[in-house]
Amino acid sequence: MKTIFKNLLALPSGVGMGRRIWLLALCAWLAMFSSASAGTMLDTGDPVGFFTTVADKMLQSTFSFGVTNIPVETNGIFVYSPAVQRLLQLSANLYDATTTNFYPTVFRPVFYRDASNNVFITGYKRVMLTANPPDTDPQLDVPVDITDLPVGASTDNYPNGVNLYGVPWIIGAKKGLPNFNEFSMQDIVQVTRKLQVIRSDTNVTPRFPIYNTNQMYVFGITNNLALECWNSYTNAYSNPVRIVVKNHLSMTLTNTGALAISSNFYMYVSTNITLWPGSRWDYYANALIQGDPSPFVIALKTNVVFLPTSVYRFATQSFVPVTGSTVWETNLNLIQLPQFGLVTSNFLQFFMLDGSNVIDYVHLNGPTSQRNLSAELNNPDQYDPHGLWQTNLLGVYNQLKLSRGLFVPNAVPSEDGGFWMPPAGVAGVTTPPQDQAYFNAMFMPGNEGTAPAMGGNPSATEDNLSYGTQAPYTPIRTMYEFISWQANDPLVHHLAGDLNYSGMVQGNGASLPTGIANSDHAPIPYQPNIGNLNDRYAPWGNAGLARVGIDTNGFNLAYRDPLVRISDDWNFPGGNGLPLATLGQVHRGTPWQTVYLKSSNILAYVDLSLPVSPVNGTNTWMNWTGNPDPRDAALAAPVNDRQLAGMLVALFNTNDPAQLVSVNDGNTADWLGVLDGIMVQTNSISPFDFLVMSSNSPQALIIANAVAQSRTTQPGQRFDSTGDILATPELSVQSPWLYNSNVNNGVSDQAYEAIPAQLLPRLRPDSRGAMVQVNGGWNIRFSGSDGFAYALQTSTDLATWEVVSTNYPVQGSFSVFIPPAPDSPVRFYRSALLP
Repeated sequence: MKTIFKNLLALPSGVGMGRRIWLLALCAWLAMFSSASAGTMLDTGDPVGFFTTVADKMLQSTFSFGVTNIPVETNGIFVYSPAVQRLLQLSANLYDATTTNFYPTVFRPVFYRDASNNVFITGYKRVMLTANPPDTDPQLDVPVDITDLPVGASTDNYPNGVNLYGVPWIIGAKKGLPNFNEFSMQDIVQVTRKLQVIRSDTNVTPRFPIYNTNQMYVFGITNNLALECWNSYTNAYSNPVRIVVKNHLSMTLTNTGALAISSNFYMYVSTNITLWPGSRWDYYANALIQGDPSPFVIALKTNVVFLPTSVYRFATQSFVPVTGSTVWETNLNLIQLPQFGLVTSNFLQFFMLDGSNVIDYVHLNGPTSQRNLSAELNNPDQYDPHGLWQTNLLGVYNQLKLSRGLFVPNAVPSEDGGFWMPPAGVAGVTTPPQDQAYFNAMFMPGNEGTAPAMGGNPSATEDNLSYGTQAPYTPIRTMYEFISWQANDPLVHHLAGDLNYSGMVQGNGASLPTGIANSDHAPIPYQPNIGNLNDRYAPWGNAGLARVGIDTNGFNLAYRDPLVRISDDWNFPGGNGLPLATLGQVHRGTPWQTVYLKSSNILAYVDLSLPVSPVNGTNTWMNWTGNPDPRDAALAAPVNDRQLAGMLVALFNTNDPAQLVSVNDGNTADWLGVLDGIMVQTNSISPFDFLVMSSNSPQALIIANAVAQSRTTQPGQRFDSTGDILATPELSVQSPWLYNSNVNNGVSDQAYEAIPAQLLPRLRPDSRGAMVQVNGGWNIRFSGSDGFAYALQTSTDLATWEVVSTNYPVQGSFSVFIPPAPDSPVRFYRSALLP
């Protein structure tokens, strides 16, 4: 047995009268016994136990909490984040990789509100529907808002609710199932302004006729909602599927900050699908082949009338429906339209059942919207001196000028729509110049005759000869807001952050940002993405991030798996025990990517080829995942899979630890030996071939030397975990077995990751020690692999060792307190892996 000493420390325990300086030397030791046994096996027959064990280890390795105290709301702030969700999703995916089940394993969180009003997830339960029919099971009850959970209440007790909006169930990734795909909202606000000019006297001084102007604003507000599901796989889904959509839409119109109108709309839609067509593809164009039965199921498509066509009354600050007898509101002076705001929110629940099996489940708090309608009315007219919607009453004056024909040539107002209205009582078809001439006569003092060039008999109550007439031009502004929450990868859609893309990309559907209808009066497309491929759908080869400052390379393997162009291309493991050598094939919970075993780091990515500025890798990753928080987004970045991979391989590894090689072994011959027998794919032989790496091959020597070089770049020139070895490019993206000058050269993700996937289970981390003085004694901490037993041993001569305690690492380490011993001789400590 080979003895290895590391981290030899000489530290004083303390100095004082009657006490002498003594040295505590710390020897970090990992003894390898040929009879060493494997760690505690995860029970694949216990889904909840497996899921919570793995989730707890990954959460604690990243955050300061585990699976039994996941913060959801702290001090009134919602804190459940996409990075937390990603680790939970990965845990479920890892469990489903051990099964041959057709249906995904589903876990729902259990919530608790403590006495300080903070809400936590305290654990998970497996979802098994037992009610008949299944969609009436209490676990599928409508979620409650987080503020409605009482203090001291747990959602393990159904009367307190089961689900909270905004915190999803965890559903294992399974191939071949249809999914939730998109939820979109399209608010349309239409405002019409009519003006009436009243003349009190026809015999006034020529230059200053006396008249008043009345305004009539007509509003109409509607909301279009749609929800779409998609079978993204080539094969049809032949099992009967039941889809249920429940949504609570709330809309509030405010008037200068005060409540004007508020309404709630409750929707329930159920759909039964007997045969769900698949998606046939133009494989390399990432386009659906047209003419086949649609693979999209539109489970919800409805139009909600929030405010029927109504007139705003300035005197009462209220709306009255437009009728045939609607009269003008008399205003002695022009009154500016008050500030209007529109607040919209959705509380959505969606689930998809195959018999009593949940194949998809989503509940979302959103999308929400807060619109300043007055600002939208004023945009873009605020910079147009001839605009008709200036909110400082300039728009009113411009409407009068346009109706009179007083605009100078070529000064065309930026009107969105409208119509010319012949004066009341005027017979026949008129033209805008005739309407303008008739209306302009209203402003000519002493004009008591028939308006020139018009003919007909003017009305006795509204004409240019007596009391007043309506301005012939009536402008109409139609303002819309289109919010579409779309899945990029169909498997990643359970959290609002997965769907809420910051910015629209022009794609198969004509995307609409918030704006104003075109001046050509073209109709606004109704839910343009529904029934089409998502704008955000961007697997390998699809640019997907066509925005300034964001990577547009459709072949960047730093954040998506190469050659996975459609959902059929996934190759998830299943049914072969713990996912050890197949760890890199497990979906990691971010779009189009499995557990990352390559060396590239998207957070450090810079594209120097751009003419303006390099691409910021963090921005690219944030936009790719839809996570607006840079710190939280970075926690879910692929580079962090190195730490997780090292931990998971140690957890899943059933190999005899005595046969594993230290990740910090400095002997090149040992590395050549551990590389011997690894199966590799190479494209040096056209098109591809599988080879077995030999220890005497030049490629093995290149890799062994590269690992040694990579170790020198680590803190302390040591790998802290086996996963740190993934920083070596020659193991993956610069493998000597692959010729990859062009990333679109047909090299698959499994080919890139073949070497690290097989190498990691052959390695072990070193047990490393550190100590901190506490209360006069020492707290000694050793690293180690969870599931294995380690003896803490002590010696005064490095020859005879005594066992102090037996320890079981948690999250990769264990700690032991050594009480003060002023008269003790120098002592050495080591950890030893027990058989």
